[in-house]
Amino acid sequence: MTKMMVRAKAKDLADSAFPPAKKAVYARGLASLFVLELGPLLAGLLFAGRVGGAFAGDVATMQTTRQNDLLKTLGVDGRRWSLLPPLPSSRTTRSRRSPPAAPRSRSSRSRTAKTSRT
Repeated sequence: MTKMMVRAKAKDLADSAFPPAKKAVYARGLASLFVLELGPLLAGLLFAGRVGGAFAGDVATMQTTRQNDLLKTLGVDGRRWSLLPPLPSSRTTRSRRSPPAAPRSRSSRSRTAKTSRT
């Protein structure tokens, strides 16, 4: 009888202790999901907006200084002239993770600190 009572008491304690722990684990998992998944997505969107704004600024500058009219006079398509050159460079440069920098030894730190003081 006491064995059953101990099991029942242990089950009650476990049921009351684990739900807060489950909530904490779930919250941490959700936070890491936002940081790991949505962070790069939002950074990419901001970067795309910045690049698009730069292209729009270039085209607006060309329009203001009447360079587009000059290109039409020369028989050159203005879109090809302003938008095609960045395409090959955008395809060749891709994101590469650089290896982490090696930690410097203490002796090199002390040497640079001494030489910078003199």
